Amino acid sequence: MNRLIKILHKPAVIALAVIATVSFSCQKKLDYTKPADANTFEKDKVAAFKVLTDNEDALWAWEMPSTLTGNPFPSILLQFFKDSTANIYSIFADGIVEDLRKLRASGTLTPTESAQALSLINTFAPYPDNQLRDILENPANITFKNRTLALLPNYPGFNSQGVYVEETDGAFDMNGPVQLSLTFHNSSLLSFLKENGALDFDFRVMRAVPDTVILDGYYANNANKKSTLYKTIETPLNFMNGSNILMRVNPSKALVSLRVDGTAIATPAGFRSGLDFFYRAFNQDFDAKKGFGFSANGVGTAVMPDVLKSAKIVTVKSFFNGNPLTAPSGTVLVTMTVNNNDGSAKDITFVKD
Repeated sequence: MNRLIKILHKPAVIALAVIATVSFSCQKKLDYTKPADANTFEKDKVAAFKVLTDNEDALWAWEMPSTLTGNPFPSILLQFFKDSTANIYSIFADGIVEDLRKLRASGTLTPTESAQALSLINTFAPYPDNQLRDILENPANITFKNRTLALLPNYPGFNSQGVYVEETDGAFDMNGPVQLSLTFHNSSLLSFLKENGALDFDFRVMRAVPDTVILDGYYANNANKKSTLYKTIETPLNFMNGSNILMRVNPSKALVSLRVDGTAIATPAGFRSGLDFFYRAFNQDFDAKKGFGFSANGVGTAVMPDVLKSAKIVTVKSFFNGNPLTAPSGTVLVTMTVNNNDGSAKDITFVKD
């Protein structure tokens, strides 16, 4: 997967880029005039518009070949409204440094481990997170990578996440007249991305059905010429909050059991707890039907609990709305749904011991 880390690496950079960039998508004026009802193309426009705006609370995950934020799953979310306005959000990992800070605040580290975490924080702090991850992949930095893995064993695949508002009240329309198109207007962010060859603001609509819209940008030199919008409801925020709670308690050391129907599952051999197993064996991911969640990464296959053996993706159903560090024993921190390959589903809970 290509990574456009020189274009975007944190929300603050997007904000600065938006302020500094002059939008040129404004060249296209909104046109809401409607041809006669008998016009088949007009019916296509109306149908596609309805797909995008039928549920104004839905967030559409924008899946594309090249990530804009460093996350390996869709990093841009869109929200469409019936008045032809749209909001743009981004999903960013909070970063290795922030997760190390969470570990130090969790109260689970020994004095030596806490000192190691602080040393890494001070060393890593000057670098943007995406750049830091690339630096750690350099063989010359294997010592730093191993020190990081000792504290964050799955930092490549499981991180605290943030959902950020990038733009509000932008405009969009379905237009033509030859090819059904989705065009965004007055978006400084999309104009900036287009200027840098990352993403367009004007797309052919190749297919528009409930929950899925397939797009093809008009410009061939675009890194994300072909992309797809998938409708999600609530899962981006549940995913963010569930991930953050588990990272906050220190998943590799906190005593948090994995339970099914209220009964704790035996901790897989070689792991400290049910949460420790899940954190190491599952990466953050995205499924076109179920949205954001976690999928198996190949770790711990031989000791995989039965409830997770057929999981396609595990999504966050609900989360504890309080401070997980001070929550009493027995508190359900996160409830997740295991969505299996055969279409069946089963809830699991992570409970503080």
